[in-house]
Amino acid sequence: MYFEYGFKGVIVQDYRQGSAGRVSLEIFEMDSAESAFGMFTFKCASRGETVDLGNGGQLADYYLNFWKGRYLVTITGLDPGSTSKKTLLDLARLVQKNLPGGDGRPALVSLLPEEGLEPQGLKFFEGPIALFNSYPFFREDVFAFEKGVGARYGTGSLYIFGYPDEKTAQARFEEARSRFAAEPRYRDVLWEGDRLTARDNRGRRLLAAPAKSYIIIAVGDDNGRAPEEILAGALKRLAADKEER
Repeated sequence: MYFEYGFKGVIVQDYRQGSAGRVSLEIFEMDSAESAFGMFTFKCASRGETVDLGNGGQLADYYLNFWKGRYLVTITGLDPGSTSKKTLLDLARLVQKNLPGGDGRPALVSLLPEEGLEPQGLKFFEGPIALFNSYPFFREDVFAFEKGVGARYGTGSLYIFGYPDEKTAQARFEEARSRFAAEPRYRDVLWEGDRLTARDNRGRRLLAAPAKSYIIIAVGDDNGRAPEEILAGALKRLAADKEER
């Protein structure tokens, strides 16, 4: 999956600091800040402590990740019983001083509604493999998006796929609609105006719609946040973003 994010190279070095134990440092160079952020979202744990490093960081037990510009840094305690949080943070702060700066999070992330968003459940996609690891809509690259983002909202999820223009987004949506109808893992596939509804093989409901140069898909179960609520929040945020510009 690294190569889907424009992976250019990596350096690895192990360190030992007396009784503090051994740690492994990995610095990945990607082809853009967006790519580094994307890999960061997949390397983060579902639960962890946010740390002020680079453009964003997370510490989970003996495992620390942060990204800065087009670089992704992973520091792992090789002796979990003796590696302290301070050891990981001290090394991370030394590393970040020597990395060039870079832009913040991708613009597409700003389209996610903030209410109910679980930061640990945010994923940024630059290709179908990353999306498949988050939610396997199809085995093939049906959506063929340029950039995509996914996020958890309690028991529900939201996916936004970006395209160069509205015409391309509409064409990809029409292709996806036909594939949903033909895919055995989906049932109760219906069209309501320009929106598609379906239920997957785990019983979750999907609601999909095109919006400008995006395809938006909300996923929810019957006991949590309804996909209608999640989709409405995304459309409202998209409208607000347009007004801000």
